Amino acid sequence: MRSCFIRVVASTPLLILVIASLIAPISFTGCGSKSEQSAAMLPPAALPPAIPAAEPVLLYNGTGTSSDVSAVEAVLGTLGVGYATADSTQLKAMCEPQLAG
Repeated sequence: MRSCFIRVVASTPLLILVIASLIAPISFTGCGSKSEQSAAMLPPAALPPAIPAAEPVLLYNGTGTSSDVSAVEAVLGTLGVGYATADSTQLKAMCEPQLAG
């Protein structure tokens, strides 16, 4: 019995070394790198300022559209967003300043 106790006591430093070598890499790894954590804490990018326009939305209602136009009109109306509609002929007749608002 005494020889078993001596063997356990003699191997204790080795056991501690093995446990420490397993725990150290885990504790230093953590939950991700600092670059991942700092990127998650950055504030969202600011939106560019709104372009002043009488009607901020130009809604195409020409060839190739479907009932989606009326659905978008309903959403814009609900949100109180001003809009103008144009078909292909009207768009072709518009110059750049008119398109810009």
